[in-house]
Amino acid sequence: MFDMRYHIASLVAVFLALTVGLLLGTLIVDQGLLADQQEALFKSIRADVNKINDRNRELQREVTGLRDFQKQVLPIMAEERLAESSTTIVTLTADQDGLANEIAQALALAGAQTSRIALDMKGVDLDGTPYAQTLLDSSEEGELSGGELEKQFWRRLAAEIAGNEPPGLLDDLTAAGLLSIDTTSSQRRDIVVLAAEDRSLGSRDILFLDALAELEGVNVIAVESCEWKPSRIAAYKLRDVSTIDNVDTVPGKISLIYLLMKRDITAHFGVKSAADTSMP
Repeated sequence: MFDMRYHIASLVAVFLALTVGLLLGTLIVDQGLLADQQEALFKSIRADVNKINDRNRELQREVTGLRDFQKQVLPIMAEERLAESSTTIVTLTADQDGLANEIAQALALAGAQTSRIALDMKGVDLDGTPYAQTLLDSSEEGELSGGELEKQFWRRLAAEIAGNEPPGLLDDLTAAGLLSIDTTSSQRRDIVVLAAEDRSLGSRDILFLDALAELEGVNVIAVESCEWKPSRIAAYKLRDVSTIDNVDTVPGKISLIYLLMKRDITAHFGVKSAADTSMP
């Protein structure tokens, strides 16, 4: 009886050892397969990344080449297209000088004379200031207040910029340090307005563009760079003005020259959703 129990215990021990061995073997095999799979996946990902990097370098070379080509093409496309013409560039905030200078350089390639009007639109205050009083004194509609005063202010300023009215507001705003003009020319018929990027301006830029668009014989073009967000071009497009949303690029500058040549059309060029087409 003792021998049978010992024999049974031995058999159980053997089966347990076999079971443990099978389990350990299975785990080792599974781990080996998992390691192989991980290595294969890593190699696949690394190959894909290398392909993407190679493609990115190729695209970067193409972009660099395209930009160099565009820089060479711009003077050829622009040459004397705007000879004996004059364009006024209007900025609405202090941070727009760089883009304004870039636009002026492009128009100079086309033979155009440019002048600048820098307006601190945000700083304009219509509550008891001398320039507000100038507007009230010249108004034929009696007492003005609120929204109507704001509308009349931008209408009067637009008319003075175009040379349709004597420069009363222009002088007052200059004296207040809110406006600067680098030319004595009184007649301004081609006006390029850089889009307002400052949301705190509210609808002032819209009122200003509306006022300019109402002036007979004045060609108004509202522009912004590719990087400006949020874009104002969609709102400007609803006005009776032409727009360009990528004026910082060579295609955008060519579009601007085209619109200054074709004063009788209204068009919307660029790369953003509000544009009708990329360029003429």
